Amino acid sequence: MSYRILAIDSRPLILRALQSLADENEGLVLEATASNGEEGLRLFARLRPDITVLALRLADFCAAEHLNRFFEIDPTAKILVLANEDGEAEMLRTHEAGALGIVAEDVSAEVLAEAISAVGEGKEYIPKEICASLKTLHPSDRLTETESEVIRMLVGGMLNKEIAFAMDVSENTIKTHLAHIYAKLGVNDRTSATVRAIRLGLVRLN
Repeated sequence: MSYRILAIDSRPLILRALQSLADENEGLVLEATASNGEEGLRLFARLRPDITVLALRLADFCAAEHLNRFFEIDPTAKILVLANEDGEAEMLRTHEAGALGIVAEDVSAEVLAEAISAVGEGKEYIPKEICASLKTLHPSDRLTETESEVIRMLVGGMLNKEIAFAMDVSENTIKTHLAHIYAKLGVNDRTSATVRAIRLGLVRLN
């Protein structure tokens, strides 16, 4: 399997390490690099890479706060975050925001290659030492049949009024359903709910 990678990191040493990793692994192609978040987002929108390797913090971008901007472009984005040891709270928020993988920025080339391959396959990759600090991904309760129908339409890009029309209910009723869905999935907005539903397998994309 071959994966096209977009690397977003301001440190030349990290970018050189990723280039060396790609050179040494036939299935990895470092297609582009960016040194800041805005440039990275532009490249992401244009290239639609298989995997995005993203620094937890950049001068203009914090993955914990801005990861949803990638998912607004592509809800199926596969993102591996490079984190430092003093960013546990941000790692947790980044994980909850939809990052498939999180590894320390100083991991070995072997571990990084393994993480990239796992994320490329759509698998979660978080070392046990990081896992201990993260909350579970799964919702506390199952969605009802009606809530499942609402989330499917939400993932399909329908607006509240369109969902209400399709289900023959009021828009306020849909807002109530969404509030319950957000609570069960542990999210606060439509984009995060969409990402979480896809990752948990609650909705299958065609």
